[in-house]
Amino acid sequence: MVEYITKRFFELDHVINLRWGTRIFVTLPMRITDKFGEMLGSYIEPGKRNICCVTHVESSYEITPEVSESVNICRKNKIYVYNQLVLTLEASKRFQNVATRIAMKKVGIDPY
Repeated sequence: MVEYITKRFFELDHVINLRWGTRIFVTLPMRITDKFGEMLGSYIEPGKRNICCVTHVESSYEITPEVSESVNICRKNKIYVYNQLVLTLEASKRFQNVATRIAMKKVGIDPY
């Protein structure tokens, strides 16, 4: 289904960035296989179209070796992985959020 949707979007000339929002990296990281990463990565054309995945890691406890492996599969296929976490001034000072950002960066997830 993901391949079908991705293909349909990129048949439209004006679509240049595809952003997949999902918590699959945390909830079912084993679903991100090499075959899946290669399939998504095959749609990327530098300078023409791009794909990224946005997840929502809520705690540093959610960063596991399986999460690291699933992110690595995407990154080696040129798919950037970002994390969506609301960072207000107060929230960015909480040690839990700081620990989460550090843990995410270590496995290749870019917080924004």
